[in-house]
Formats: sequence, C-alpha cells, structure tokens
Amino acid sequence: MSKKSTTLTSKFNNKSIVQLSGYYSSECHYCNASKTGRSSYGMSVVQLTVEDYQDLIDIGWRRSGQFLYKPDNSKACCQHNTIRLDVRQYKPSKDSRKTVNKFNRFLNGEDIKQQPKQLQQQQLEQPNNNNNSIDNLLSDITNQIKSILKEVVGSNEVFLNDSNIDVYMNNINVKVNHLKKMKDNQLSLSLSPLKKNKMCTDTVLDEISSKVVLQFNSSQNGIRYRLSNSSNHFINVEPLGDIPLEIKEKISSKHVLPSSNVVTEVPVPRNTHKFEITTENPQCNEEVYQLYCKYQRVIHNDNDTSKEGFTRFLVDSPLINVSVNASNKGMMPTRKGMISIPSESGFGSFHQKYRLDGKLIAVAVIDILPNCLSSVYFFYDPDFQNLCLGKISAIKEIEWVKNAEKKCKQLSYYYMGYYIHTCQKMKYKGTFQKSYLLCPVTYKWVDFDTAVNLLIQNKNKFTQFYQIDKSVNTISNNNNINKNDLQNIKLIISGEIITISELKLNPSFLSIMKEYYDNCGSVLSKELHIMIK
Repeated sequence: MSKKSTTLTSKFNNKSIVQLSGYYSSECHYCNASKTGRSSYGMSVVQLTVEDYQDLIDIGWRRSGQFLYKPDNSKACCQHNTIRLDVRQYKPSKDSRKTVNKFNRFLNGEDIKQQPKQLQQQQLEQPNNNNNSIDNLLSDITNQIKSILKEVVGSNEVFLNDSNIDVYMNNINVKVNHLKKMKDNQLSLSLSPLKKNKMCTDTVLDEISSKVVLQFNSSQNGIRYRLSNSSNHFINVEPLGDIPLEIKEKISSKHVLPSSNVVTEVPVPRNTHKFEITTENPQCNEEVYQLYCKYQRVIHNDNDTSKEGFTRFLVDSPLINVSVNASNKGMMPTRKGMISIPSESGFGSFHQKYRLDGKLIAVAVIDILPNCLSSVYFFYDPDFQNLCLGKISAIKEIEWVKNAEKKCKQLSYYYMGYYIHTCQKMKYKGTFQKSYLLCPVTYKWVDFDTAVNLLIQNKNKFTQFYQIDKSVNTISNNNNINKNDLQNIKLIISGEIITISELKLNPSFLSIMKEYYDNCGSVLSKELHIMIK
C-alpha cells in the first residue's frame, strides 16, 4: 500500500464514501414488461458504516455487492416496497410449522419424501397374478419420465454428438426396490446406463438428474408422482396418494420371511443427520463457488457463472465490520445513542453456511446491522430441494434475530428485501407475520395487509401507504430543495474533505446534488462522503 493510500485510509476511517451514478433504467426481471421498465437511482460504494446502511435501507435502498440502488417507484413498472418482520410479534404460520416439522423429521432419520405410515406388516408369500398389470403401470411411469429425460440428455453438451442415446434409454426403467437396500423408497430408476458415454462424469449425471426431477415435478406428471434425487445416480419415484395395490403386493412379496408363519413388523432403518449453521466472513472458496454454480445451472438454467461475477455479487461488501473487543466492550455509539453489538458475530456482511453431515448444502448471504438481519441472497444444492431450504433459511434467520434480540434489544427486525405484489415468487414473504411495508413517500412502516390493500385499490401503481395530510401532496420533488439544504454535503476532492458551501456551484452540478439529497434525505446526505474524481 502506498503512503498516499495509507493516509487516505486513516483519514476516512469509519466514514462512508460513495460515488454517484445517478438515475438509470434497466430491464425488469419480475414482469419483463420492457428492457427499460425498471427505474432506479444508484451509487457505487467504497466503504459504508453499518449505521449509515441501516438508515439507507430504512428509506428504500438495497445493495448488490458494492453497488447501492433505490427503485424509483413513481416511474417503475413494478412497485418495489421494502418489507420487514418484527420478530417480537412473529407468529409462525401453519405452513412454516409444517416445513420445520418435516425438516426435523428428516434430521431424525425419516424419509421425508414418504408420507408418514404405520409400520408395515409382513405377509406370507403368495403367488402374484398381476405381473402384467404391474409391468404396464411401471412402463407408463417410465415413459413419462423418459420423455423429459431424453430432452434433458439431448441438450447436454456431453451427448450432443452421441448417436447411442436411444440405446442408453432402452436400459433405463422404473423398477420396484428392495426396501432394505433402498431405505424405504418403493420405486426408482437408475441413470447409470448413461455412463456408457465415456465423457459422462458423476457431475454430469448429477446435473441431469436434478434437471429431470425439477422439470417432472413442475409438469402435469407431477400431479400423480413426485421425483427426488437419491444416491448412486438413482431417481426415486413417489406415488402421490395411495400406492397401487399391485405394487404394494409386490413390495410385500419381496420382504417375506419364508420360514415364518406369523405376521412380523418390518424394521425401518433410522439414520440421524447432523445439521449445523455457521456464520463466517464472506469468501469465494471452491466449495462455495461450485455450490453456487450448480444452483445457477439447475434452478436458473444459467451456465455463465464466473468466479469474478460471483465475487462481485455475493462476496464483496462495502460494509465496515464492527466486532466486540476490549476497547468497545460490546457497545457502539450511533446518532441515536449507544447500542449493543451482537457478541457472536458483530455487525457486517456474512455467509451463513448450512452443512448436513459435513456437506455444504446451502449458503445464506446476510448483512447484520444495528437494528436487523437483512437477507441478501440464498443458494442451495438442488439435490436437497425437497427439504424446502428457502423457507428453512428464512425461519432460521428469524430465529437468529430472536436470539440476538435477547442481548441487543434494538436488533429486533428481519428484512426480506423488496416485496413486489404483482410477482408470484414474492408472495411467500407476506406469509411471515407480523410484517410491515415501507411507505415510499413518508418512509413510515405500515401494516402489511393495510399496505397491500392500498396497492390493490390503486391497481398496483405508485402508492403512498401512510397519509400525513391527505390534502397535501408529499411526493418528493427536488425542485423544492433549495441551495441552503445542500450546504453541508461533504465531498472528497484530491484526498481532502470539503463541503459544498466552499464551492461555486454551476447549474449542472447543483442538479446532481439535488437528486442526491432527494434520494438520501437531510440526515444521510450530510453523513455520506461523495468522492469526486
């Protein structure tokens, strides 16, 4: 580090430094209305205190890596409204309780792909005259799966020039399992015949298996049967509802004890799983990066995931970490007074790593701020999608805040980013209650149901949730900002801090400063430092 850089770092220690980008338009990925349907104001960040970022997200800002942006809802095609949950008022929904119970049953050894059953009884082996019926049934299921499998395999680059795909397919069939070998899964098919292609590695088979499961379960076929990935390149098939009698009988016939003349219970194997979550500083190691790539390929059909892009998006952060040490004794001064620092983590950006039996299965990217845990992103191993890890992560993050709030009273909120009422994928956020939406005009928090009803009444257009005075239009307008409001804005020019009051402003620069003031407000516009190149 040069002497000049060292001097700058020392001079701007614990100060927020930004570079303005201004207003910009981009493609909206929620409604795909147009290439420029999303309007935002943005700024790049050199460094940012956790207090300043807390105040920024409380007026509608969010970060993506080291870039901050604030949607302009008055011009945007979709309304982006910040949503937060007060953990002190949190009441788990029925769906959340079911998700947790299902996850816990899995950890205790239960095969969560199966509906809970009474212990099965052994029956004496009897001749089975329904073989033709069974074969027809299994053939039908096989054809349904193979119609998707062939499409997935044919689009994989390993098989693009392989003329033997049909030969491989002929050897892939749904079969009835032996329960003791397959851990209580009744039907499965093996993808091992595909390995006759010498270029088909285990990784390629895992990707093919995950895509087939995802496409099948989301198709019409998924109404009757549910697929899930298993070990050794098997795909398990779970009939939804009652299992056909013929298959039940065949399963029973495989488990008779020929020397027994009495009915005997079949022991169900139980394997307790070890699950743990660790909170660590963000890093792009091979384990985390490969998990992200797999998630992007299978879930989002995205094969263009560079390490540099991943690092910019989910590792780099402008936040200045604050940890408990001997000098601060676990307390931090803020504009509103002294607050407690969570001793387990401190404040800043982190990766929460989810491990199952030592294997990394998910990563939650989070920011821990003075008043909240802010969820940034979550990615997981598609092989474990049946565990509903997205819901589990939200529940675990809420649990983390509840525990932190016991010692840090001000840290009592869980921020879930933006809520977009017209986007179906966002609806799950509203199931966590009691939640609030941020009014884009007054920056007051409004009860979720009240705010959503106002949005609906206004046909999902720009809506003011909190009315100070209905006779007054409170929408921001930088034409109402005068030069005196801008006097204390801090600039960094040639390594020195000066205020606007020391400069002669031309009309163009004055307009830029008004936009900045309008989007950051009277307090933050004086706290942040704008670097001018």
